[in-house]
Amino acid sequence: MPVSAADRTGVWDAGPNSDDYTMLWEAKDGRSVSFVCSDDASVSVSLALPGRAGRQVRISLGSATHTAPLSGTSGRYLVRPKDPKAFLRDVTRPGRLVIETGSLRVEPVEPPPEMRTSFLRRCAEYWPTGALMARPPVGRVADLAPQAFAAARKGAALSQRVFRDQIFPGVPGPEMVALPPGSFLMGSPKGEGFDDERPQRTIRLDPPLAVGKYELTWEEYNICRYEGPCDAAPSDGFGGGRRPVTNVSYEDATTYAAWLSGRTGQRYSLLSEAEWEYAARAGSTTTYPWGAKFVPGKANCDGCGSPWDNRSTAPVGSFAPNAFGLHDLQGNVWEWVQDCFADSYAAGQPRDGSAYLPKNCTRRLNRGGSWYTTPSRLRSANRLTSEPADRVPQLGFRVARH
Repeated sequence: MPVSAADRTGVWDAGPNSDDYTMLWEAKDGRSVSFVCSDDASVSVSLALPGRAGRQVRISLGSATHTAPLSGTSGRYLVRPKDPKAFLRDVTRPGRLVIETGSLRVEPVEPPPEMRTSFLRRCAEYWPTGALMARPPVGRVADLAPQAFAAARKGAALSQRVFRDQIFPGVPGPEMVALPPGSFLMGSPKGEGFDDERPQRTIRLDPPLAVGKYELTWEEYNICRYEGPCDAAPSDGFGGGRRPVTNVSYEDATTYAAWLSGRTGQRYSLLSEAEWEYAARAGSTTTYPWGAKFVPGKANCDGCGSPWDNRSTAPVGSFAPNAFGLHDLQGNVWEWVQDCFADSYAAGQPRDGSAYLPKNCTRRLNRGGSWYTTPSRLRSANRLTSEPADRVPQLGFRVARH
């Protein structure tokens, strides 16, 4: 049977179902495939597929094939794999998923790899240690950040300043870049930008600081989503994967940072506004990090001269990094920062790079411009204010580690 359009456009979702864990594919025409592991260490596959089924079902998972009895009628069927451990391991391996029985055939889009990994890790909680996954190595994983911070202070090459903390065994966190300490002039001079970007003031950043090499991606955010604490971000229709996550609120972004801190044992957060501008300028003092004038081809915006201009986000890292080795601080998506908004820098903002967080805070700040904004919004000093609950396809975030 030919693969229908619904097979390609159906979507996967995940989450707890009572005491079970579920990996669910649903198409708009009502068909669905649900992989379930239960607290009694059992595995099942539920199918909602209209048509005539046979007594056996054949499930192809990449190069592996599993054949099992099929029960149920009227388009709703249940499968219990004969070798659940092997079946679960094969579910998590990359490759096409095809289900065939009688006159029925469905080939859903492949589950995201981070969903597969999270599903197996969750299922492993119901099995003896080591039964589904390799036993984690004894002892703590080395914290490579101190070496990266030391290298940054010495002005070492980028390769010595990049590190990743481990979320789970074999699952690394976002790629981080340790930045050198230093001072810079924050804001815009008179005659440039807007009044809320003034008065200019000198900021000194001394404590160790690492910044996400890229804006946080869908595949990185969704690990937190599949683990539970992060709310699902509505799809922006741009493709997910290695594109920056969007449609996330301020709370969504801070929830992710708190979850990442708990999983890695390190201190993650959003960047403060001062940290963001320091990272974006990367030692420059001009309007843009590359100079006083806008230059096409440097970023993704409305008028930047990229294939994604005013159409969609671009995969992270599609443009050259700045002098600190960071990508996409200009354009692609606006980025949440920690600070509360004030209509000038005369409101008592700290000068040590920390966030401005007064008691009465109704609006937050975004930085950097997006695929939807004009080039002038890509200025290093430009600011945008938003409601904390805002979720739009032009807005994402990146993380910092201290």
